[in-house]
Amino acid sequence: MLEAARRDLEMGLSEKAASAAYFAAEAALNSVSVERQGSVPVGFRSRLRLVERWFGAKARGRYALLHHLRVRADHGRAKLPRKEAREALELAEEIVSLFLGSRRE
Repeated sequence: MLEAARRDLEMGLSEKAASAAYFAAEAALNSVSVERQGSVPVGFRSRLRLVERWFGAKARGRYALLHHLRVRADHGRAKLPRKEAREALELAEEIVSLFLGSRRE
């Protein structure tokens, strides 16, 4: 999904890029959650609580910002600026790395 977000951004598809970036982070969190507790969290607030519990307040804030950018991209009335789509991609890359780096080998 991160690769799709990169391609979307290169093609000027800001909304699609920001959305794919968020869903890459969500998929990574779901993977960690299944490994740690045997289930996938339901809903954004549940995910946010897990992020804070497992990765701290800073990660929670970054995940929340990524979600905010995704919501603007998918439901906003104005086009998401390329700069903000790039920010979403960078956040997602950082978050996915953090989440997947925590997985047991």
